[in-house]
Amino acid sequence: MRNYRIKIELLSDMCVSDGGIYNSAIDTDICYDEYGFPYIPAKRLKGCLRECALELKDWGMPIGVQEMFGAQGNDDSDSEKAGKAGAVHIRDAYIADRERFVSEIRQNQSASPVLCHPQNILKVFSYVRTQTSIDYETGVAQEQSLRTMRVANKGQVFYAAVEMDGQYEKELKNCLAVLKHMGIARTRGFGEIKATLEVQAEKNNPVKCAAYQQNADYLEYEIRLLSPVICKSVHGQEESSMDYIEGAKVLGHILHRITGAEQKEKFLTALSDNQLIFGNAYLSHKGERLTEVPAFLYGIKNDKVHYRNKLFDPERNGQKDKSTEDNVQLNQIKHCYVCMPQDGRLQKYDVEMEERYHHSRPEDKSIGRAVDSTSSKFYQISSIKAGQTFKGFISGEPEFIREIYELLKKSSQASFGYARTAEYGNCEITVTKTAVQKKPEIQSVKNFYLKLNAPLILYSEKAMYTTDAKELVKELSAALWQNENILENSVESRYIKTTFVGGYNVTWGLRKPTVGAFDKGTVIQFKAENAVDIPVGTIWLGERNTEGYGECELAVCEEGAYYGEYVQETLSAVKGQDTAGEIKICTELLGEVAGNLFDEYLHAYAAHKAKDHEKEYGSYSKATVSNMQIMCSESKSLEEVKSTCKDRYGEKSEEKKKKLEQAKKICEAVERDSKDIKDKFMEQYHISDFEYKDDKNIEMIYLRQYLIQLKYRLRQKEGVPDEQ
Repeated sequence: MRNYRIKIELLSDMCVSDGGIYNSAIDTDICYDEYGFPYIPAKRLKGCLRECALELKDWGMPIGVQEMFGAQGNDDSDSEKAGKAGAVHIRDAYIADRERFVSEIRQNQSASPVLCHPQNILKVFSYVRTQTSIDYETGVAQEQSLRTMRVANKGQVFYAAVEMDGQYEKELKNCLAVLKHMGIARTRGFGEIKATLEVQAEKNNPVKCAAYQQNADYLEYEIRLLSPVICKSVHGQEESSMDYIEGAKVLGHILHRITGAEQKEKFLTALSDNQLIFGNAYLSHKGERLTEVPAFLYGIKNDKVHYRNKLFDPERNGQKDKSTEDNVQLNQIKHCYVCMPQDGRLQKYDVEMEERYHHSRPEDKSIGRAVDSTSSKFYQISSIKAGQTFKGFISGEPEFIREIYELLKKSSQASFGYARTAEYGNCEITVTKTAVQKKPEIQSVKNFYLKLNAPLILYSEKAMYTTDAKELVKELSAALWQNENILENSVESRYIKTTFVGGYNVTWGLRKPTVGAFDKGTVIQFKAENAVDIPVGTIWLGERNTEGYGECELAVCEEGAYYGEYVQETLSAVKGQDTAGEIKICTELLGEVAGNLFDEYLHAYAAHKAKDHEKEYGSYSKATVSNMQIMCSESKSLEEVKSTCKDRYGEKSEEKKKKLEQAKKICEAVERDSKDIKDKFMEQYHISDFEYKDDKNIEMIYLRQYLIQLKYRLRQKEGVPDEQ
């Protein structure tokens, strides 16, 4: 595949809506990321290009619509048939310098969180427009029809990365030539664009992989999410996603990168013989692969500090419960991933998920919106949020591990999950470790437990899928070469969690059956009369081990406490806010954000001072304030305003003298207040080296704001009785 990018220039304001609102103040909002940068979703861009391709086809131009963009409704790695996936991979469109700006924001967030707030960043690239509906009979606005819409500023340029074979270059250029509008209200002056295709130079960036260990039969990899990833759950289809990346998806990625037919056949044979096992990729923290919270850990209602470990339940162990709490309600800890240090403190982590909203238009393109029908609808998609890292492993014969290592070393680019040809699934995969696995240590123990680190699919003796704990004990007995009666009679406690699993077989073009399975986190505790030999560490049970199912862990029940504590996370950014130093405003982005904030600060400061000065000097004349506003529009500096006031009010009449005195007080107040206003602003927002866009005219800008506030207060007094 070759690398291209689509350049999108906004010739008018544009609103590519995400279907949401902001704080009830904006009825129609644009799409923007967690940092506040607007973007054009790839699915939206791909949908527009598909419509352009269909239009070209209607005009008689030969163009492979399905070959380029896939069969409609089948843009899905879990349910696409061979030949239905689109050959053109499109990513979200962002401004050119986004990565540099994001790095700058991350560095300065702790020093000035207000300056780096997403809404303040977004104001640099967008603004809010209002609109209403007109009653054509009366010619006035209809009641309750006022709406607000945020739009991206015209003149901005967005870039979307594209991957495709060179054979589609000419056809995509033709589609872009037809694409003239995007977003909502495109028939009412919004969303006019110019889109062109640019060829990207091949980047020779070496993949940073761990050194290969000779005869390694274990490979550890890390997946970094560059965009959201959807791993469909059988529970809710589009509405829900699993929070981990299945080993089957990594397996599919490796097979896709194998080009030789003979080499691929060898891999398929190894998979059928269980010579290769792909573990699931779970959330990682500080380089450590986290696992599901064990089902024997229980939380305490209304207590976010302590938990209970049922493996060491004092009542079951014949001890006295030393708890001083009465009627304590215990609940199994909800699904999360955990890290348990040696001191027994439990650290919990949740995978960040996000919802995105989409719509499909009807086949009749004269209807410019989604309607309530099967082929046209609004829908939302749950996905794993971008920016997170997941870690998994592959184990097997050394020759295959070496080949996989070489494949991953060539390129770190990867696509996983649903809708991977647009908006979702863009990832980087790198090798973090290769090793020769040590044989598990065999220990003779009486007290031990089995924990599931992945869902486990199990057949019963009647060749039926089952979630019966007795069948799981039988499976373990067979794996340990033990008499099943010994382990069955040694079961101390069961903590069973169940789920449903499915899948899709690309070769057959059919869905795999949805079956019940033991869920990860399931634990069975054993307490045998005589010592049992167990391999301490990872073992594999059940079916479909090559896809990541059946990963289990055998561990010894060493002495432990029934009571435990959670590790309390601290918000370092908030704690260090006062001591984090100052931001040196030396860049275009943060400089413009600071300028916008300073404009708002001038407005708020003027309103505050106008109220104070009103009490100090009494009521100003409305005519004087209005005349000074006119003077401001005709003058370039405060000195010119003073001079004009002297010329206009220099006569000896009492009325003129009074107005001149009021004008002097206003100018004196402005001079005094604006003298250090910039320093106060920089101190409040932890900013240094800030250069305002109009530094020389701060006095005049402040004067205009001050007069607006005075006039506003005078108007209020006309309609409100005196407070005295």
